[in-house]
Amino acid sequence: MMAHGGRLVAEALSREGVTHLFTLCGGHIQNIYDGCLDVGIRVVDVRHEQTA
Repeated sequence: MMAHGGRLVAEALSREGVTHLFTLCGGHIQNIYDGCLDVGIRVVDVRHEQTA
């Protein structure tokens, strides 16, 4: 089975113990968001850089 790059990034983050991802929204990293949701990492989307 092939995995997209976002899933590979998410799996690497999960192995390091990451449980939450704080991010500014952006379509260019949508695959990472999808991968995080697949492996159980909560994605917290903020609208301002200082909040992140």
